[in-house]
Amino acid sequence: MLVDTDMSKQALGSQSNGLPIQLIQGDFSHRDIAAQVGTVDVAFFFDVLLHQANPSWSEVLAEYAGRTKCMVIFNQQYVRSQQTIRLTSLPFEEYCALAPRGRTEVYKHVYAHAEEIHPTYLKPWKDIHNIFQWGITDSDLRSHMKQLGYREMSYRNYGQFSDLPAFENHAFVFMKE
Repeated sequence: MLVDTDMSKQALGSQSNGLPIQLIQGDFSHRDIAAQVGTVDVAFFFDVLLHQANPSWSEVLAEYAGRTKCMVIFNQQYVRSQQTIRLTSLPFEEYCALAPRGRTEVYKHVYAHAEEIHPTYLKPWKDIHNIFQWGITDSDLRSHMKQLGYREMSYRNYGQFSDLPAFENHAFVFMKE
């Protein structure tokens, strides 16, 4: 099963190619979409937690904690401090210094229209999932997963994300105790 708001051509073509995959087009952070997912063996969060706001990354994990005994997380983790930060709460210049390069016009629009409702996602522009929302630390992720009743089974650091020294690609496997 694959859930996303913006399905790639490859994903959409997977069913016509005979691959046994169910596609759910929508925001996996919404409860109605999570209900469509139902109970699964493993929930795999790939490059998505740092984008989640309204609901936040921690609320998304709490929602799926009742749906799976295993969570696999591959995320760009914030390594500049021991504390998770909400990136879109930073001043614009600080945000741009941390976020992926080449999207300054998008960031300007988000900051200029922060409280306005996005026409597609029906939440404030400052909360859309198309940009970096959080700098999540390993310690905060681990602590949250422990509170949800999970034990860390595996961890691997895959190094710096892109050209952003404040973020590294980290992979985790958590199992419910």
